[in-house]
Amino acid sequence: MAKQLDTLKAYERQPNENFSDHHARLEKLIEELTKQGKHWQYPVADGYAHYEIVKTSPLSLRHIPYGDGYHIPSAHIRGLRWVDIQKDLDWGKRLFRSPYSLKKILDLPKHL
Repeated sequence: MAKQLDTLKAYERQPNENFSDHHARLEKLIEELTKQGKHWQYPVADGYAHYEIVKTSPLSLRHIPYGDGYHIPSAHIRGLRWVDIQKDLDWGKRLFRSPYSLKKILDLPKHL
């Protein structure tokens, strides 16, 4: 059973930080976590819920309040297994590795 950890204060918008700066800071964080294989995103509404993979056993995720700050219900997270996350990440890698991938066609940001 997976568990959701509290969002770090460092991930939240700081009192002296405007929205653009906060967005840019979290975008860099997500890019770095993606390089390390520690970022997972799940489609919600018209965007994504972003999570840091803190541990794989037991699976522990930390919400990243990026963009609209979408999240998925706690019950959904509790039902996740590490193998589910791995399959999702592998699918994304295969999709974006294609020479005709949507990422290249749409010129999406690097972390997607």
